Amino acid sequence: FIKLYTVKDNRFDYREKSVPASINPVTAAIVMKAIEKWLKPDAKVIDPFCGAGTMLIERAKLKEFKALTGVDIYGSAITAATTNSKLANIKMELIPEDILEYSTYNVFDEMISNMPFESKGGSGDFNTRLYRDFVDRIPSLIRRGGMVFLYTVESNLLKKSLVGNEDLQVIDTIKVESGGLIPQVFIIKVK
Repeated sequence: FIKLYTVKDNRFDYREKSVPASINPVTAAIVMKAIEKWLKPDAKVIDPFCGAGTMLIERAKLKEFKALTGVDIYGSAITAATTNSKLANIKMELIPEDILEYSTYNVFDEMISNMPFESKGGSGDFNTRLYRDFVDRIPSLIRRGGMVFLYTVESNLLKKSLVGNEDLQVIDTIKVESGGLIPQVFIIKVK
């Protein structure tokens, strides 16, 4: 293998800011490539836990879109996403709000997200409630026939949260190894 140190790789230079648990831009690009066949051009896309905006930026780099919306409860995440989206020269609406309380007249065609997770020392109670309530909220945000792509380390928790939800159909899951973890991307269709 030859690594050319004289050729600058600026593919991920947009990532100036991050927040704890931000997805690595390379991982986000891999996730987007893995789900590419389900992405539609001119889609209205939402990331309900947008963090530093990396998933939305990588979505925009892969396929055309109509609108990008990022929602995050933390102001520091919105600030980071604002900086990163400007550096990437990608326009997106960023909303500092809890996705469980977010209301909109719009419905979206796609949802992409790096789902929150707790460290191994966490009790799990917070994410158990969050995942359950969030999964119940998806059909009010995504149009019928729309697609949802959720990247998570908490695969079993997401599976349990989806049980009994008749509005959502898991089409596929894709394992994506990352830093010794084996998170999965859940590909879900809204019925």
